[in-house]
Amino acid sequence: KKNILSTTTWRLLSSFKEYILKWGIPNKIDMIALSFVRKGSDLVEVRKLLGKHAKNILLMLKVENLEGVANFDNILANSDAFMVARGRGGPEVVQVVRPH
Repeated sequence: KKNILSTTTWRLLSSFKEYILKWGIPNKIDMIALSFVRKGSDLVEVRKLLGKHAKNILLMLKVENLEGVANFDNILANSDAFMVARGRGGPEVVQVVRPH
């Protein structure tokens, strides 16, 4: 069984950060799913928060805007799994990625 925590916009959710420390780590979460990731430093911040537990917790993220697409290489280098949105922000991303 996998224990997964999910959130949107990492920079805005300080309560989620506290939740990871108080509930997620003690309950041995396997993965954190992050939406609206815009740059690799967002993921570096998560790994710093996880401290010594970072090596045991996967980061799966979703890019949902053009800033995330522009920073794709840096984001990918700092993640364990990656998705591109097809919903709200997806049309914005698909227009950039789709060949003409």
